[in-house]
Amino acid sequence: MKIRKAKKDDLKEIDNVYVKSATDEVSLYYSGDELKKLIFDFSKYKKERLIGFRNSILNKSTYLIVAENNKKIIGFGEAEINKRDKNQGEITFIYLDRDFRGKGIGSKILKELLKWLKQKHVKNIISGCLKDNISSI
Repeated sequence: MKIRKAKKDDLKEIDNVYVKSATDEVSLYYSGDELKKLIFDFSKYKKERLIGFRNSILNKSTYLIVAENNKKIIGFGEAEINKRDKNQGEITFIYLDRDFRGKGIGSKILKELLKWLKQKHVKNIISGCLKDNISSI
């Protein structure tokens, strides 16, 4: 397993991991028709997500990284420095393919993101997750 900075060529694989992981995440809170609508919305906003991931790769105050296993992206994470307060950073998200959860990969991604924020002299770091996302907590 290898962790590296994301590249533009990674966008489709990043989005695939995102959709699968986000579907698992929202299924903690929704079911039936509500869940079907949310899943439909994932396909509806694919272009916007890809633009957002691309912008993260190009933005110097954002660090988007991927975890690879056998050259396949199995997870990714992002950290961002606050534009108005350079002393504040945020772990924006970490997503993992469901087959690779519970193996410490998310923790490795988190450590790499924290390392980057510290190298950028960020003093305060925030993050958040859904209250029922026990593995993230």
